[in-house]
Amino acid sequence: MKNLYDKSAAHEAITDVGVGFFMAFPVALAVLSLSTWMGLSITTTAVFQTIVFTLVSLLRKYFVRVHFKKTNGEYKKKHS
Repeated sequence: MKNLYDKSAAHEAITDVGVGFFMAFPVALAVLSLSTWMGLSITTTAVFQTIVFTLVSLLRKYFVRVHFKKTNGEYKKKHS
């Protein structure tokens, strides 16, 4: 019987979620502090926080994926 899941994909997903978990509090605190300092409304703060979390998540996922590609030998540098 085949494995029910891909262990390397599961490891990458758990690592990505773990990194995100520990990044979430400081990012949220920074966004909320900045929003309070700027006097933004609740709706504007929510939109601002959503944009910041999306950008941080994209960057985090990119770097985690590159790390795992290097670790798994999938990463190939392009030569000019």
